[in-house]
Amino acid sequence: MVESQYWDAIVSNDKSFDGVFFYAVKSTHIFCRPSCKSKIPMQKNVNIYDTAIQAEQSGFRPCKRCRPTDESWIDSSEDISNKAIKYIKKHFQEEVHLNQIAKAIAIDPFHLVRTFKKQTGKTPLEYLQEFRVMKAKNALENTDQTVTEIALDHGFNSTAYFSTVFKKSTGCTPSQFRKQQAFNV
Repeated sequence: MVESQYWDAIVSNDKSFDGVFFYAVKSTHIFCRPSCKSKIPMQKNVNIYDTAIQAEQSGFRPCKRCRPTDESWIDSSEDISNKAIKYIKKHFQEEVHLNQIAKAIAIDPFHLVRTFKKQTGKTPLEYLQEFRVMKAKNALENTDQTVTEIALDHGFNSTAYFSTVFKKSTGCTPSQFRKQQAFNV
């Protein structure tokens, strides 16, 4: 029996699962990407494979509609990371979750984390926190906003959490950072 998340992806032609798995149909001896718009097969006739090569080695031929062996449909790691970074930079002031980023760029969250970390050395959420801290440092240096205002304007849900993340990143609290910058001027 096909796991429900795979079956749901097949039925809904979910592009975010492309590259995560391939499905083969026993009755037609054809394998496809999850986003293939072909007729939905009977669940009992479906086999799941991690790679196109595994499906081919099991005797299935690639679908002529979705061309699962033509990897031009796969975004490169750099493209995936760049799309995620663009989303993060646009939405850093909001409450952002991994699933939101993945959905926005039409990719599986687990694939996003693996790819992003391989490309940048950090997870998307680590990158988000670093970006927020960088923007907050700029605000501390160049505005008269209170620490609370900066925290809330930069996607942190509380001043305490902002201070904790900021201190972990910079070695000092936001107030200490502001005082140091004023002293250095």
